[in-house]
Amino acid sequence: MDYGTNPSRCVQSCTNPNFIPLEGQCRQCTSNCKTCSVTVSNCTSCDEINYFLYMNSCIRSCPVGMYSSATGSCTNCEKPCLTCSTKLNCESCVAGYYFFNGSSCVTQCPNGYIEVVNDCMTCNPKCATCEVTQSNCTSCPSGSYFYQNDCYTTCPALTYPYNKTCTKCITPCLTCSSSPELCLSCIEPLLLLNSTCVTACPLSGYIQEDSKCLTCPQNCLTCQSSINCSLCSNEYFLLQGGCVSSCPVNYPIV
Repeated sequence: MDYGTNPSRCVQSCTNPNFIPLEGQCRQCTSNCKTCSVTVSNCTSCDEINYFLYMNSCIRSCPVGMYSSATGSCTNCEKPCLTCSTKLNCESCVAGYYFFNGSSCVTQCPNGYIEVVNDCMTCNPKCATCEVTQSNCTSCPSGSYFYQNDCYTTCPALTYPYNKTCTKCITPCLTCSSSPELCLSCIEPLLLLNSTCVTACPLSGYIQEDSKCLTCPQNCLTCQSSINCSLCSNEYFLLQGGCVSSCPVNYPIV
């Protein structure tokens, strides 16, 4: 049977793919359809630019939950994607999943991430892991110490590093080492004496320098500094800031 595209011309078949034979004529597919079948509005493909095939219609953008495939049609995203740009590239996730790494959906965020609404957000760089907020650390990377949900490269005052954490020193230590009672410095106005804190240095054998009680030179009762004796113990003699058991030749005993 011949199908005419206009009253003055008859053809055996509609050679233009944008036309279909209908009621004895070559009828053009509706706008934006590249090809159609059965009816002019039943699209089978769309114009190549900016239109996508969806339920036999050509639309500007695919509905939520679908993506434009290489064939130019709208294809359903695969679960657990809620929206996607390609079959393997999620843009958001269905309920119960978290958007991770810009393209995937996971049931649980990995270490170093925190679940924020429906996304996996990276913890603050100072944290190895975190919870509640990105800066609320639960563990620290190598080389850092954990203390009060934070990470430090050097433990703060009143604490000392122990087993990757900052442990509180025992009062009145300001800083401590190895154990909480071995002070390195004291809370003012106390003075450090042999890893402990005292109100005043002993009268004999020690001298206060800064906030520490330092030992006088050997066999010295009192001193002006830790290297300069002013009075020696019994049976010792003062010589040039030190204490000797006997005076050298040419040094009379005074």
